[in-house]
This record gives sequence, structure tokens and C-alpha cells, in this order.
Amino acid sequence: MNTKLILELLNPKKSEQGFATVLAVGIGLITMIVGLTMVVRSQSSQTNALAQKNTATSVAIAETGMTRTLSELNSKAYSPYLRSSQDPVPLSETTNYLGTNYNQWSSKPEEIGDLCETIETSTSIDALRKKVTIDANKGTAYELLAYVYNKLDIPVLVKDEDGNSITIDDNTYRIGDTKILIRGKKNKGTQDNLASVSNIELTTEVHRRILPASFPGLYASDTIALSGGDILSVESTDSDDANIICGDCNVTASHCDTIANQTTDEAKDTYILQNLMGATSGAVVDGNVYLSAVSMPVLTPPTNECVLSAITQLEQLKSCKITLTSQINSARTLPRATDITALPTSIQSQLTDNSNSYYFNYVFNVTQPDDIKYGGSEVFTIDSGKGGIRLFATGNLTFGGGSSLQHISTNPTTGVVSQGQSERFALIGNVADSNDSNDQNWTMNGGAQTTNMFIYAPDANVQFNGAAGTDPDLFGALWIKNFDNNGNNLQIKVPDDYGQLLGEMYGLDFELGLRIYSTSAPTSWQRKEVN
Repeated sequence: MNTKLILELLNPKKSEQGFATVLAVGIGLITMIVGLTMVVRSQSSQTNALAQKNTATSVAIAETGMTRTLSELNSKAYSPYLRSSQDPVPLSETTNYLGTNYNQWSSKPEEIGDLCETIETSTSIDALRKKVTIDANKGTAYELLAYVYNKLDIPVLVKDEDGNSITIDDNTYRIGDTKILIRGKKNKGTQDNLASVSNIELTTEVHRRILPASFPGLYASDTIALSGGDILSVESTDSDDANIICGDCNVTASHCDTIANQTTDEAKDTYILQNLMGATSGAVVDGNVYLSAVSMPVLTPPTNECVLSAITQLEQLKSCKITLTSQINSARTLPRATDITALPTSIQSQLTDNSNSYYFNYVFNVTQPDDIKYGGSEVFTIDSGKGGIRLFATGNLTFGGGSSLQHISTNPTTGVVSQGQSERFALIGNVADSNDSNDQNWTMNGGAQTTNMFIYAPDANVQFNGAAGTDPDLFGALWIKNFDNNGNNLQIKVPDDYGQLLGEMYGLDFELGLRIYSTSAPTSWQRKEVN
């Protein structure tokens, strides 16, 4: 046996030296693993922190984009776009963002404000929609991805914080709601090399308000022509209602430059009257003169014929028509006596209400091109004492010679005759279209007697022949396509609060004027998944 080897192996010093080596190596290995773990965890925490920071940055960018976008959409220039939708299909995708596939911002809305405010859709609206750089150094940006407007069937009057309706001087209606999708993007930076994208969807209400002092006593969607010696006086005890709006008037860039150089509103109005409407220096307007396209409401006659003997409630008269089958060319009164006696006795006894809660709808269906044609001194009389009258004329109208149209109100109980309330008689023409060849031609006589009425003919060329000196010739409002005053001193006087009265009689869209659109404070806000 090798005794030396055994003794060497049993030597305690040798044994301890080997164990120490193993122990040192093990401890070092453990320390290295712990160290590496801490390094990895530290790097992961740093990455998560950077990711959270970049996500917060992209959300902040989207919020900034939302604020800026809402600010632009609430501006005078862009507010008409609030009533249309833009939800395109992105180039890299197969579906649109909010499921509607609208591309309504590719052209200007009809109602864009003053005709002298030029808005180039191809550039300015794209600037609103596309990416806008916030920080050029970091490459951060936001983008309006989609905007979808949902119109309310019936506008709702907005209430204040106490739940009270807005006063009539500043009626604001909620007309719809909208969803807006904004993307905020934080691109890779030079230090963190991380990018982040966040989408925010916001819901808000869309409101409509009529600009004060813009209700038109005279509105023409195309042109207004005031001949040589005319004095046009649109006036009211409440001058907010006595305004003129012309939707075209052949406005050129040169006109706009001159208008912009006028130092006062009075000078601007005078320039427009004399240079775009042909008025003389004596033309008077109590309110303002505007050059603006205004959306005309649609008013069509009911389609069902009235069965008068079957009427059980006065309200039913609103939903049916009484057809006139012959031309009116001699003395005539509406409603006809036979229309009243055809009603049940119980209904006839109720024809004492002088409110706007019911009315008769008369609709022409004649073979002649002229529904009304007078050449002598006959009088066509409207008596609204037993109900409002809406006269729908589909053809031409001529009041020649000394003929006239009169609106009276005979009290059913006392028989006392007075002037009829202007909003209770409307002479209504065809719905507007883009075809000039089928326009209606209406020739009216002014001056024989003041006529209290609302003339609404959005597809008609209306000419008023010389006034004879009554003040005014028309007590109400005149809204047509083209207006030609072929005489002198024609005067239109607008009843106070006439927009409200027409709104009650014909619907809220008839509270006409320059409209202001805006969004409310957000009603909901949420982050959306990024596709």
C-alpha cells in the first residue's frame, strides 16, 4: 500500500483548500446570477417606464389634437363642417375607422358664412384632417382620423345649468351629436428609441344658434335687383328682425376687397346696396345687409286630400290638402264658404281660435301655366279668421293692373274685420332646385293696400311693380330666389319677433338667419384600440 498517498489525502490542510475553492466558485456564481438578474430587471423597469412615459406622451398629444381640432371646428370658418361627416378608409386598411365610410368633407358645405370668406377645401380642410407637427425635433404629431355627425330628428332646446331654457333672444338648439377620433403619435426619439400611438374617441353635442340681428325681412338665394329710383325700406320696431340677405348677388373678389376696406358697418351696407343690388343713395335698411348662402328649409304640401266631412279634430287640417282645380282670375276668397260648411257642425263651432294651432292647406292643380292671373282691379282675399291659410302655388302668379292680394281676419263671433296676422297666411312656391329654366315667375303689385303675409318661393323670380305709397307694402317677409323691384319706394316691414312666429307656425328651420354652429363640452371620452 502506498502509505504516503494515504497520508497526503488525509492531510486536513489539503482538504480545506479544495473546499474553499469550490465554495468561492459557488458564491461567485450566485453573485453573478443575482447581479445579472438585477441588471435585467433594472433594464426591464427602465423600458417599462419609458413605454409608460411615451404612452402618456402620445395620449397627451392626442388630447392636444382634440383640443385644437375642436377649436378649429368651432371657428366661424369651419363650423359648417360640424354638420357633415368624414370617416374615410385609410390606405393601409380595408375598413373605415368608425363604421360609416363618409367622405363629406371633400367639398364645402352650402352654408359656409360670408361670401367674401374664401375657404379652399383642398388645402385648409386637409390641414385640419392631416397630421400636424407639435414638436418637430421629436417627430410627435396628432391626426384627425374620423368625424361622424348624427342629426337629431327633432332639435332640442338647450337648457342652462339650472335647467332653464335659453331665452328667446339667444335660442340655442341641440341639433345632433358627433364622435371624433383623434390619434396621437410619439415617434422614436434619439435617446429612448421607442414609439407610441394612442387613439382617443370623444363624443360631444352639436348646437345651432341664430346670429342676432340676422333674420331676413328680404332674402334672395341668388340676386336682388333694385331698379333706378327704388328706395327699399326693410324696417321693424325691433331692428334685429329687419335685415337683408343675398345668397349670391354676383359677388366678385374685387367687391370683397372693397367691402373689406369699408371702415364702418354702415359704409359696408351702403356699398352692397348700391353696387351689388342697384339701389340709389336713398335706400334704407334698419338692420344689416349680409352676403351669405343660407340653407332654405323645405316646405311641401301634404299629399292626402282632405275629407272635410270626416274631420273630427281641427289639428287634422294640417295633414291634408284642399285642391284648387281652376285658375284664380276674378274676385275670390279663401277659405271658400263650401269648405267651412263641409266640416261637421261640431268642428265649425270651434273655428274661433285665432292661434297657429291649425290651418287650411290649399294646393293648385290647374292646366294653365298661371295659377293666379289678374289683369284688372279684382281683389283676391284671404280671410284667416277661421284658421291659418297656406296657399301652395306650383305655377306662375300675376297681379296686374289695379288688382291686389289682401289678407283680412273676420272674427267668427262678432264679424269684426281686421288685418290678418302676417304669419297666418303664407304664399308658398316650389322647392328650390338647380334648374333655372323651370323657375316660377311671380309678379306682385305693391301699394294698393298693405298685405300681411309671408311669401316663401325658393324657386321663383319675384317682381314687385311700383308701389303707390302705402307704408308698408308688405308686412311680413319675402324669401325667394331672385328679387326684382320694378318700381319706386317699395317698403317691407318685419313684425317683431317674426322668426319666432314663423318657427311656431312652420317649424324651427324657419327661424332663419345666419346660423352659428358649435360643440358642447365633451359628454364622453375614452381610449380606443389602435389598429
